[in-house]
Parts: sequence; C-alpha cells; structure tokens
Amino acid sequence: MRLPYTLAITQAFIVQVGSEMFALPLPAVEGIVRLSRKEFDERLQTDEPAVEYGGRNYRLRHLGLYLGLGPATLPADEDQVALILVDAGESSAALIVD
Repeated sequence: MRLPYTLAITQAFIVQVGSEMFALPLPAVEGIVRLSRKEFDERLQTDEPAVEYGGRNYRLRHLGLYLGLGPATLPADEDQVALILVDAGESSAALIVD
C-alpha cells in the first residue's frame, strides 16, 4: 500500500465507539476534560449541553451519532466522564465516546 507522505505521518488520537476504533486527527483535538458523572448528567438535561474550556464553548455530542452507531454507552460505575474537545470551527464539540 502506498500513502502520500503527509498521511503516513499524521498523528491521531484513537477512540472507541461501540466495538469500533476510530482515529481523530491530533491537530483537531483541543484537549480532554473530565466531568464528574453528576455534573455530566446535569449538563445533558439542559437544552444545549455544553462545556467551557479555554474561553470557548463546546457542545456535548456523542461521536457515535455522527457515525451512525448510536450514543456512547457509559459504564454506570464510572465516577467521571472524559470528553474529547474537537475544534471544528463553529461546530466545535466535546465528544462523548465509550
């Protein structure tokens, strides 16, 4: 297999959604934040669930919904939820993954 040089060295952040693994381009990842499970659940109950980081708002979105795989299944015994902050211009999001 031959890949263009720029694709061959692209760094990525590997995430799991359901039983599938995906690579997010590392330059698009702004950061990772952790919320307590209680705070996460409270934010999901609002009309526009979001988290603020670095002076910007990131809307909470299930990565699986973008991929047609359904929402993430978070273990009930987890005390914290990790969110991957992705810069996508006006559509920046805090991605929820498994």
